[in-house]
Amino acid sequence: MTKSSRAFKVVRNALGSYQIEAEEWKRDHFVAMKCFEFEDFLLVGIGLFDAITDYDERHRARVLSGETEFDPEHSELIKEAYRWWLKPCREIRVEIEKFRKQFGEVKNSDKFLSRCREAEGLLTDDAVFFSGEDMITLRDAAIDDHRAGDTIECSLG
Repeated sequence: MTKSSRAFKVVRNALGSYQIEAEEWKRDHFVAMKCFEFEDFLLVGIGLFDAITDYDERHRARVLSGETEFDPEHSELIKEAYRWWLKPCREIRVEIEKFRKQFGEVKNSDKFLSRCREAEGLLTDDAVFFSGEDMITLRDAAIDDHRAGDTIECSLG
């Protein structure tokens, strides 16, 4: 072999390596684009949750101000909306974890997961939700504060 053919052999090897890296980059780029799309999808989920919540809060404000009557059907409608919203959350949580393992931060995921916990809390029976060690600790602290005179009493009438 001549010196130039050895040099060209290095170039050919480098071209082969370059081609392999380009293919891997395309795969990585495709996955990264999927992550960006997923981050946008999380924003849609957040927006839908917030729309349900805003609708419910406006209705509750009208009930509290006396503008409209309380309607138990409305409460059930809202609960049903939250149930529907929660249906894909288990799979979405799995996808969040997959993308976090690949990329670290997944934009909008913390806000989305917070909404998942909030919806689960809203749909949990009060007797179940307000039980457990954390609630007992909070209750006892509130009682202690009240007995020590560290609370303010007010009338809701």
